[in-house]
Amino acid sequence: MKPIFRNPFWFAFLILVATFFLTATIQAAELAEPFAIEPLLIAIFGNASGLGWIAIGLAVWAHMRPYVPGEWLAKLPIALITFLDWLAGNYRRTKNDYGEDPKVVKQADLR
Repeated sequence: MKPIFRNPFWFAFLILVATFFLTATIQAAELAEPFAIEPLLIAIFGNASGLGWIAIGLAVWAHMRPYVPGEWLAKLPIALITFLDWLAGNYRRTKNDYGEDPKVVKQADLR
């Protein structure tokens, strides 16, 4: 398969399309009102320092989750285990050792 940039027509076409997208984005940014998420989060969680503590707590949980034994988390409901794994970035993509997975431990206890 030939690279697309060998044909000068396609290269010029890509540059032209990129220029149109860039100018459209700049014009839309000038017209749009900025949407700030920080006031919304402060309204939900309280003051801004509370957001910092929540971020620190989530970072600590993400780093400590692989070291929590599967037997401890197996005592929790499966929905809570899934939520905690999702918070730690450990859901579906990255898994701990198969024997340490709390869902596997929980199913082994049910048998």
